[in-house]
Amino acid sequence: MFSWRYHDPMPLKNRRQGRVCTECDLGTALSEIVSATAFHDLLRVGGLGATLARPGPFTLFVPTNAAMALLPADLADDMCHPDAHSRLVGFLTRHFVIGTHPVHDLIGLWRSLATLWGDTVTVDGTSVPASVEGVPLSGESYATSNGVIHMIGEVLPFSV
Repeated sequence: MFSWRYHDPMPLKNRRQGRVCTECDLGTALSEIVSATAFHDLLRVGGLGATLARPGPFTLFVPTNAAMALLPADLADDMCHPDAHSRLVGFLTRHFVIGTHPVHDLIGLWRSLATLWGDTVTVDGTSVPASVEGVPLSGESYATSNGVIHMIGEVLPFSV
């Protein structure tokens, strides 16, 4: 059974806040962001670990552990059930956007971006802070060799 509840024992340990790590792929960077362990673990459960190492580029909007903990427990259990694999993958890949979109490229713009799930998410860079599907970016961003990670305080709305 997958656990959705996390406590950050050392919130700053190995944190790469706002840093560029050209030798790190998205998976390596995610594994070092203490506030992203719940989403990273779900990516592995969903079989998407290899996707994080692909050349991409990708932009990930990653919900914090606190945001993931707010999901109803029955929803979490349902998505982690083997029969609901496509629902889990849909939830996860909705947070993946094709292309590299650092914050400075989003500011001042309103645009739709294609997700790996096959739909689009709307990014509003005219608001402060910028938001994706109405969910504000938390201000933490990480550049990697194959993309960008933006931390968000809620999961993106989904229906899969």
